[in-house]
Amino acid sequence: MKYEINLIDDLRKEEARFARLSEFQTYGAVFLLGILLLVLFKVTLVVFSMQDARINAEAKLALLTQEYQQYQATTLSIDKDDIELLDRLQHSREFWTKKLSSLASPLPADYWVNSIAYKGNVLTVRGFGYLEREQKQLITLDDYLNVLRHDPIVIKNTPMVILKEARRNDGEDESGRRERVSFEFTALAMNPTGTAR
Repeated sequence: MKYEINLIDDLRKEEARFARLSEFQTYGAVFLLGILLLVLFKVTLVVFSMQDARINAEAKLALLTQEYQQYQATTLSIDKDDIELLDRLQHSREFWTKKLSSLASPLPADYWVNSIAYKGNVLTVRGFGYLEREQKQLITLDDYLNVLRHDPIVIKNTPMVILKEARRNDGEDESGRRERVSFEFTALAMNPTGTAR
């Protein structure tokens, strides 16, 4: 019986297996090194973004601190005279929407305002109305003006309400309706002494 042993072939197989194992270890080490580098890169990005956020937050805080200091300096410079002046200005403002509404709401039936002017602290209002059978247009206009003289919105800055003119227009108007009366009144502003301006 004859036995043959090929030691070179066994050595070559062992060397090939060792080479494959070494190659696998090399690839594994490179792969792990790549993952480690990727993690380090991501951590570096997170650190830099946190530093940017901190710098931005510090800049915003500095800006808010500066604005607050300016606000404090401004509030310290406002004195009693400034507050009184602001109060006077707010109370002397004209709210024309309310004033016009106060002029229109108490108008008698069949009376209209067709012209309003404000010049040189004088409010001038013109209008007309249809005559009644009793012809008491002067009483009607006087009642209307008395309502205005007691309206706080109308008399706020123009307290002197004066009837300037009430004129009867003879004949029928263009629509064939009854005769009309035209009127004009003024509301004058007052000086602090109580005289008309």
